[in-house]
Amino acid sequence: MTDANQPTIVYVHGIGNKPPADALRAAWDQALFGRDAGADSRMAYWAPLLHPQPDATWGLHLVDGNIALGNLIRLVRHQAEHYRAARR
Repeated sequence: MTDANQPTIVYVHGIGNKPPADALRAAWDQALFGRDAGADSRMAYWAPLLHPQPDATWGLHLVDGNIALGNLIRLVRHQAEHYRAARR
């Protein structure tokens, strides 16, 4: 059980097809923290509402690839640094 004062990361995926929720959350934990974040991360998973089964194109963003992401990578990296600092 986590401390109520500890931050929780909530991942929200895009509209494209996705892998199963546990696999997606694990991949995002690994990408951001280099490890499983355990109870400190959650996945707001809604892919089955539009895509009953994952397919070969999941994660490629074929529909929304033209949307500018701006400084998303820099922003997420900054947030991850603050999260790690709070956990020390």
